Amino acid sequence: MPTSLATLVDAIERSGVIPASLAAEVRKLSQATGIDDDDALLQRLVSTNLLTQFQAGELREGRYRRLRIGDYVLCDLLGVGGMGTVYRARNVRNGAIVALKVLGERYKHDAGMRARFRLEAKTGMAVQHPGLVRTLFLGQTDDVFGEVDYVVMELFEGIALHELVGTRGPRTWPAACDLIAQAAEALGCLHDAGMVHRDIKPDNLLVDRHGTVKLVDFGLSFLGTRLCEEEFSLAMIFGHDCLGTADYMPPEQADDSMQADVRSDIYSLGATLFTLLTGRRPFEETTRKAQIEAHRTQAVRSVCELNPELPQFAETLIGRLMSKSPSDRPDSTQALLAALRPHARREPVPFDFERLLRGRARLAARKISGGGTSTGSSRKSSATRVDSSIVSPTSGQATLETDVARPAVRRKRQTETTPRIRTQADGESGLNAARLGDGSAPLGGAGPASLIFDDGNVFHLAKSGYAIGRGDDNDLQLDAADLSSRHAQLSFDGRRWWISDQNSKNGVRVNSRRVQESPLESGDRITLGVSVTFRFAAGRSQALRDGLLWASVAAAALLAGLLIWLS
Repeated sequence: MPTSLATLVDAIERSGVIPASLAAEVRKLSQATGIDDDDALLQRLVSTNLLTQFQAGELREGRYRRLRIGDYVLCDLLGVGGMGTVYRARNVRNGAIVALKVLGERYKHDAGMRARFRLEAKTGMAVQHPGLVRTLFLGQTDDVFGEVDYVVMELFEGIALHELVGTRGPRTWPAACDLIAQAAEALGCLHDAGMVHRDIKPDNLLVDRHGTVKLVDFGLSFLGTRLCEEEFSLAMIFGHDCLGTADYMPPEQADDSMQADVRSDIYSLGATLFTLLTGRRPFEETTRKAQIEAHRTQAVRSVCELNPELPQFAETLIGRLMSKSPSDRPDSTQALLAALRPHARREPVPFDFERLLRGRARLAARKISGGGTSTGSSRKSSATRVDSSIVSPTSGQATLETDVARPAVRRKRQTETTPRIRTQADGESGLNAARLGDGSAPLGGAGPASLIFDDGNVFHLAKSGYAIGRGDDNDLQLDAADLSSRHAQLSFDGRRWWISDQNSKNGVRVNSRRVQESPLESGDRITLGVSVTFRFAAGRSQALRDGLLWASVAAAALLAGLLIWLS
């Protein structure tokens, strides 16, 4: 066995990712014919389900020590959030599969974030309700990198409501009432225990395939008059006026988060109901300060205008729930339930959880590579929405905005959109502000495919991947207000081109069908948001390959016919 392979096998055994009873199987595989390097062994272990892709990647990078935390082996990355990372993990003692949330390394010595992390765990362990994701254990362990704080939770295979609305569009009135009613029941359990959640939003509500809802993330929960050490730490470090998510935060909580009460959570439930019914945030300001001011001074938009299929009662109810004055709102979740239950109907929510996790993992990888810090005032959502990947773990509130509820407003303005190309050549990067070619000559060389815009502009694809969006860091920068900063990604896998939605606000459509990820065929019509449309055209190599295929088929058919005629 080569030395590198022997080292890898030793690392696998030391990490504990594979039960000791299977260690002999690993050594046997490492000596098999065709296994001559680390990658070959790792691929074989993945194909035989002895390792996950995530574990193989960590081992490949030499991070085997990070695969074990206390009694838990990390199996998959579920997501990255404001405070840390969530994993699917296995208990080495009893084999239980759980969600394990680990405080981010950059917060190991941050008293405020450690306080918030402990507060979330203690709150989760203090209350028990079928509608709350169970917190099982708060732990701390030491590794070569120092202390590691972690929380063990039940693994709930659910899609976050912002993911659901972002991919499927607004919910029906009966389904939305049922989702909010379930959330209100779970929230009532917290309120009965004297707690206020303070961060109710679509990101923190998960729904499974059967339509069952669970509330997650107690990182901002407040014990009311029973001020605890962790709450004091949060207040001293972050201040009283910065805890919560501005898109769904009531005015009084923005003024002083320690004055939030039951009615504050009810306001946030109303704002979440608004999103479920319209696919939009209640107020669409782009900064936290503007959001807070809008919640304080502006009337919420009419949900019936945004979604004409809704009953007038929907607008009346949301108006009451989102009243500026707490005294004008329902004073308990029971009062809210009485209003919702006559209209509620449970609906199944079909989705592929493993595919959802892959999408969350891609988002998590971008968050990790992007770095940055987060605080209690961050507008980004926690990734722990099992989250988990969503885990959590998923992205910001901007992902909620869709135009599904207002098809009549989809006006095309392609000629107003000026694509700009970011190029990287000869080791230099810069923004080429020139317009795209007119189709007479390729820009940057002939590529395997092209994007043909309705105004005649042509963009030739000359490498294997392109980031598309409004931000300056994209390969293809499109100046359209309805596009997200990073809207979509074009990728070539060696055989065909794919387009994937990068958690955009207004979505990606291929031939009028909204997609998260889709292969492309020559002639496909792609729409980004509502204003940018172009056609995908296969390049010469793909066309030649297709032509050769059909030529081969035709030749085979001709030969077969000739043989039959001769016989």
